Amino acid sequence: MKKILSLFVLFFISTQGFAEPTSKELEISQIRPYNNSSYGAVYIYVTEKSLCDTSMYRVDLSLRGSELIYSAALSAMMAGKKVKIEIDNNGCANPAWRTKIQSLYVVN
Repeated sequence: MKKILSLFVLFFISTQGFAEPTSKELEISQIRPYNNSSYGAVYIYVTEKSLCDTSMYRVDLSLRGSELIYSAALSAMMAGKKVKIEIDNNGCANPAWRTKIQSLYVVN
């Protein structure tokens, strides 16, 4: 029983949990701020298709914390770091390029 409990604890300590669907490690190729009649958005392009079968995701600038996601994405792109993208609770949008980013992880 101790072995099983030890393995169970080790599994949860050694893995990083993500709340929503999260991409594999991706490289950002382009960032495009976009202004419209409401709050605007920032479109983040990655080098390969991932979640929702797209290589373009959206940061909605009307939401709190969106500037932080934009800043992290820009920093990652400039430093040549990869990212993991966590998409919004609502899942994939239609069309897929409208899929909102809920969180962005900068990885080494």
